[in-house]
Amino acid sequence: MASYRIIPLQDDSGVDTETLEERVEAESPLDQPDPRECDAPLRSGPLPWTMESFGRGVAAFEYGFEVESTSEALDGSEQVNIVTEKVPVVFLGNGYVAIDAYCSSGVKRELGDLLNDLLRNEIRYETVSFGEETLRKVIRRAETVEKADFDPEKNGFPDRVSGTHRSGLRDTSMWDDYKDAPIQKVKVSLPDRPFRQNVGFKESGIVTIYGRDLDSSLCGMVLRHVTDEVVSNLDVDSFQRKLGGVGQ
Repeated sequence: MASYRIIPLQDDSGVDTETLEERVEAESPLDQPDPRECDAPLRSGPLPWTMESFGRGVAAFEYGFEVESTSEALDGSEQVNIVTEKVPVVFLGNGYVAIDAYCSSGVKRELGDLLNDLLRNEIRYETVSFGEETLRKVIRRAETVEKADFDPEKNGFPDRVSGTHRSGLRDTSMWDDYKDAPIQKVKVSLPDRPFRQNVGFKESGIVTIYGRDLDSSLCGMVLRHVTDEVVSNLDVDSFQRKLGGVGQ
């Protein structure tokens, strides 16, 4: 499976794939001094050789960043190595970008700065969250609700209840017992989908695509559908603020 957070771009701003490719190339970390060869900071940036485009303005690349890793040698001494970690970035061609759901807050800030550089603006980008009503809209429209996490918040009930049923939770007694309780997470099959993968939605805004062999093309297709059909119905004005507090 693969998990993402969704970032709305201001006024559906974006760039065409060719321009994006050129700007990703210009931001390559390979143009920075190698810290293995000199006293230079660890490098980070988009990796141009990972760039792929899939039509409809959907394009993906990996953002790479170096970190120091300490290992122990046979004689017990410590050795410091520099290794590269990577996270996906997916431009969806409809005014949204998807990033890795579980990257650190520091990497998330770096990705926000990268978007400023690639889109030539000064916006403080933030990810969306869904909330109770959005999750219930997803449930109402879903063909099947395979899994749901509830928070009953009542005396005599568990703190949290999770149910799974491949053929659908809505036909079970468990659903009758808890369907009105606050919902924290759902896993559903979406209607009119051009893919077979089920998709999970978490209140915090995490979108999870379930399945194996999830390549960038497939993830881009699913995320484009999710943003077109679900996220586009959210009020995202509060998620975008100009840098320096202007327009807040």
